[in-house]
Amino acid sequence: MTAVEINDVHVSFGSVEVLSGISLQVEAGEWLSIIGPNGAGKSTLLRAIAGAVDISGSVLIGGSSTADLKPKERALRVSWVPQSPVIPAGMAVFDYVLLGRTPHLGLFAHESSRDIEIVEQVIADLDLESLAGRSVDTLSGGEQQRAAIARAVAQQAPLMLLDEPTSALDLGHQQEVLDVLDRLRTEHGQTMISTMHDLTLAGQCATRLVLVDRGTIVASGSAVDVLTEANIAAHYRARVQVLHRDGAVVVVPSAGNVPAL
Repeated sequence: MTAVEINDVHVSFGSVEVLSGISLQVEAGEWLSIIGPNGAGKSTLLRAIAGAVDISGSVLIGGSSTADLKPKERALRVSWVPQSPVIPAGMAVFDYVLLGRTPHLGLFAHESSRDIEIVEQVIADLDLESLAGRSVDTLSGGEQQRAAIARAVAQQAPLMLLDEPTSALDLGHQQEVLDVLDRLRTEHGQTMISTMHDLTLAGQCATRLVLVDRGTIVASGSAVDVLTEANIAAHYRARVQVLHRDGAVVVVPSAGNVPAL
């Protein structure tokens, strides 16, 4: 079943076209990782899917156009972790994560014991228990990132959009976060779309990669198909070695001159 259908999407900021005719389908339960150099349009593509930026073309989530979805309907279908989430001053981590349950509440309703249980479990899964009473704005950047991901996980939307979800995390917490997300995908059928700069990590966690450059899709497929030395040289202007270890693709920077365009 198709979770997301993107049809000929263009996004411009002023006179600059950032996305140029993107068309893409994402199947339910898939983890799609969007990669590409800085300024390629990765974050803008996520924002287009989230309905957070004006587009031409169409984005369908679960068969419904995002243009026709009311805010609550969108929140029930999509959770989104941007690169720089809004961090409210003075709000405890537990209450911040609990905000993820808001789309499930009726008008004037209060959180149920089930909502509390969900939040407690998410906080435990993402190693936030010792921080639950702390104000979110007093946390480190990596701790805030985990809290933002926890809020999105608690939302339990069938589609999760994550913009560089591990960029501020140490190695151990990277693994914890990716394990939680993959468990949601494999056990509960949630669909993941993420952007990542770490090509090795992107290839290991995703079921499919899409390489974007200058607002267009230039490669799509498995890590083996997309993470090639030729693709990385052409679109990142980087010299690398691509190694294959126990079924995983490992991208290792190499010394030497930057490849010519």
